[in-house]
Amino acid sequence: MRHIPRLPLPPGAQTLLRARQAQVDAGVDVDQVWRAASRAKGFQPVRETLKRMAGERERCMYCEDSHGMDIEHFWPKRGNPGYPEKAFVWSNLLLACAECNRAKGTCFPLDEEGRPLLLDPTEDWPIEHLTFVPKTCEFAAAFDERGEESVKGTKTLEVLPTLNYESVTNGRRRTYRRLREAAEGFLAGRTSRGELLGKLAENGDYGLAQWFFLGGGQVDQPFAALKDSNPSVWAEAEEVARTAS
Repeated sequence: MRHIPRLPLPPGAQTLLRARQAQVDAGVDVDQVWRAASRAKGFQPVRETLKRMAGERERCMYCEDSHGMDIEHFWPKRGNPGYPEKAFVWSNLLLACAECNRAKGTCFPLDEEGRPLLLDPTEDWPIEHLTFVPKTCEFAAAFDERGEESVKGTKTLEVLPTLNYESVTNGRRRTYRRLREAAEGFLAGRTSRGELLGKLAENGDYGLAQWFFLGGGQVDQPFAALKDSNPSVWAEAEEVARTAS
């Protein structure tokens, strides 16, 4: 999982979402309104904007492995409780694969102050709450400076075990290998600065580019050597990693 900047919606799509939300707020069944809206021609820019946010491969914003087919409500529109008042709020919509969507369902843990304990990739930086384990290529909950596990990381892995499915870790392993090879190639003089940055931009999936260039993975080799020996290149790599997909 990586941080994904949220793009603005075209004005017409914003108008459509507000109009549909007004229907729900007036008491019309949220599922009925959602079905009608999602089939409407004016809704297409919403889906297309989510696809652009997800990157060229249009992958699920949670696992980043499977194709993102479903528009997912971060705050569930149905459940106990549900949040129909957020059903057509742009900041509440994500792109997810069917498997992650099913795994999450209406499960939505909150803290004592009513704040989500599930990571929102468009609001949170997952690298602050999840740790990449190179040996297994799985994600584990990160620890803070006090040595305590991130509650958001823990809860996210409980709600979305899909993040550590074998098919996902296999894809993560391939991306890890490509990033490592790119860094090693540059350090050995086989890869130019432009080639390094290009490979980084092409392999931003699974959140690993952000982990190794912005998060805790900076201390792992060969990334630590790259940072120490080429600070100017490292600074460029950091900028690429922020939006790499």
